[in-house]
Amino acid sequence: MSKIDLLQGDIGMNFYQIEEPYSATMVAHDEIECLKIYTDVVSDIEDEDKFYAELKTISRNLALATLADVEDVDRREKVGLIHATIIIGNCLENDEASVLVMEMP
Repeated sequence: MSKIDLLQGDIGMNFYQIEEPYSATMVAHDEIECLKIYTDVVSDIEDEDKFYAELKTISRNLALATLADVEDVDRREKVGLIHATIIIGNCLENDEASVLVMEMP
């Protein structure tokens, strides 16, 4: 199955955004897994209830556009749509939760 097919089908994973304490766009199976990857990668959370209240489920198209529009620190250029599709496709293909975009703490 191609990365494009994965992005178009029923994927069993959701895309999320949070703004505080640091903004992040993530892919995860559910909110609990989202909290885990956020605390593992981005920042500790003082108030889990507040985190869940502010966590938004977003469309895969918005997640893709958000990732495509950020600067890749290593390449010093925008990620771009093709590379963003590959990154998200790999997460879906491997059934792996991930922080796609994060504000640097």
